[in-house]
Amino acid sequence: MLTQKRGPSDKGPDTGLDSEDDIEDDVKNISKQKKPSIVFKTRFTLNGKHYAEIHEIFQMSEKSFGTYQFVVYGNGDRITYTKEVEAYDDDGNQVIIKPAPQIAQQKLDRIFENDSFEFLKFPPGPINYTSEYELYLQIRNFIHKYAQVREEDEALLPLWTMKATLFDILRETSFPLIHIIAPYGKGKSRLLQTMTEITPYGFYLINLSAAPLKRVSQLYSPILYVDEKGQMDNETTALINSKFNRNSVYLNADKEIQRGFSALIGYKLYGPMAMAGRTPFRDDAIESKSFQIDQNFELTREDIPRKIKGEILEEFEREGLEIRGKLLQFRINWCEKINSIQSSKFLQKYESHLEPRLFEIISFFEDIIEIIPELKKDFTKMLEYQIIRNVEVAKDTANGLIASTLLSIIGNAENTIQYEIGGREFAGIYLSSVYEEVGQNYAKQTGKILSALGLKTERPRIKLTRKGKNEEEEEYFKRLSVVRLPDEVKLKELKQRYDPEFVKEELARISQDDQTSLDDEDDEDNEKGDSVNKEEVNRKTLQQKEESSTISHSPHSPLSPNTNSNVTQESEKSYAQNNDWQYFKVKESFSFRKYTYQKGNISKFPVVEAGKFIEKGFLELPCPHGQIWDPTSKECIVIAKGGIESESH
Repeated sequence: MLTQKRGPSDKGPDTGLDSEDDIEDDVKNISKQKKPSIVFKTRFTLNGKHYAEIHEIFQMSEKSFGTYQFVVYGNGDRITYTKEVEAYDDDGNQVIIKPAPQIAQQKLDRIFENDSFEFLKFPPGPINYTSEYELYLQIRNFIHKYAQVREEDEALLPLWTMKATLFDILRETSFPLIHIIAPYGKGKSRLLQTMTEITPYGFYLINLSAAPLKRVSQLYSPILYVDEKGQMDNETTALINSKFNRNSVYLNADKEIQRGFSALIGYKLYGPMAMAGRTPFRDDAIESKSFQIDQNFELTREDIPRKIKGEILEEFEREGLEIRGKLLQFRINWCEKINSIQSSKFLQKYESHLEPRLFEIISFFEDIIEIIPELKKDFTKMLEYQIIRNVEVAKDTANGLIASTLLSIIGNAENTIQYEIGGREFAGIYLSSVYEEVGQNYAKQTGKILSALGLKTERPRIKLTRKGKNEEEEEYFKRLSVVRLPDEVKLKELKQRYDPEFVKEELARISQDDQTSLDDEDDEDNEKGDSVNKEEVNRKTLQQKEESSTISHSPHSPLSPNTNSNVTQESEKSYAQNNDWQYFKVKESFSFRKYTYQKGNISKFPVVEAGKFIEKGFLELPCPHGQIWDPTSKECIVIAKGGIESESH
């Protein structure tokens, strides 16, 4: 553990004079004094202060000069800057912490303009932004400007980038990966380069290799963007799991073990990583740790630059640098608050309907959504798209192919057989029927995959029939390989992970439950009486009625009282609370009591129910104060003394 200050040792009362023994000890200590150790870091926390490396560029005489230093923040103090930090380890040895140098670049290289490319995207000094929502939109607009992405993915990527800026201070056990899947020529590399440019400490590289990656991660803690990830071997699997799981450490044996040095060296690789490739990983466990970005569609937008060069490159880098500065300010603003955000639990409704790992992935954004509440309405659409996409990708893996094949065979009762083992009866299907569907390429792997899925394969003695010598049916027994049918719990688990249609039905059920819950809440409100919102709506309704008294007999007024009845003020108020209908503008589509209200329409709705829907953002009054809606002319009628005027709404 490092500390910034170390007091002198207490050797007894100070007489103000040094003895000969003290002087001799001081001489020995000076002769043994070591040079301070130099440590390079990009981000760290020491004694309650946070440090983040920045790269400031200065323009002098038509030449750019850059300097690396730390921005210092925390504890509510003002932001300061320093070029190095002095500290001491537990043994009292001095340690100097310096900003990490640029990757693959020495100090002398910066003399030459062509050698000054920023491989690791350090942020500049912090840049203020208007709001977190404005920052989100700026990131999204940048991605939209330089890369073509599906709308749902375009909504997700800025959120992932914002949270990646905070990853090292999050109290979470995992950080979901990004996996971009598409054939050649579908914009995977452009998307990765675009995201790298706006990410503080973003680093773009080709393929995964253990030796350099573990050292880069140890020194820089970068947010990695890996293009053409290649296929997995055991080493790659370990690397990816180490990036996802905070508690994992990548271990190497030390070759100096025989000389008494430490036996193991551990590398901490945990952190955000986005990968691009042409096919899913063979292991769907890796896919289950990732947000899936689908780039397999026709690129039709002509406004995206085909090549980023010249003035376009300058603009690309300038905009990216500004966003990195704002994301650094976002980190400063939230580094001490992000872990204390209380989730609204609005994602809990998905928990019982989804596979556990998938729910862990989607709940990753709960805190960032609380920071940017403006996104909550659109978040559900993005979330459900990502849920279905994740299951579709899982279905395309080797495990998914076997699982989905098995599910389709189980769905046909003719494929089910009964057999007995140890006096107990079981149901199953022939393993050969699975082979026939998946092909011989997977025949050798099927048994292992079924075991990995938690399904039991057996070779019981099966009773069969055949024609005997006299063409008569006779029974005989033969050992055949079968897959035991899973129980209902296991069957649901497989469907949640590998059956997109089942998941779509579950999401539709969640939506239906939400609507039922909303209707139930409305019924409860009716029993409890008027809420504050209902009183406000009724007040405005009655006020409009009073203002429209001069046109109360107009056939165009939706609130015209019955002229044959003698309505007092109290009875009119009671009528508004229980029976009155009024025109409202539908802000978001919804269903209520067997009716569907479409977004953008102006429809009649019971006043007594309207408060709840106004509060939830589904309804609003169609006209400004002092006007009422005329359904015949489809305009707002302006109420004026001595008559009415019309004003288009």
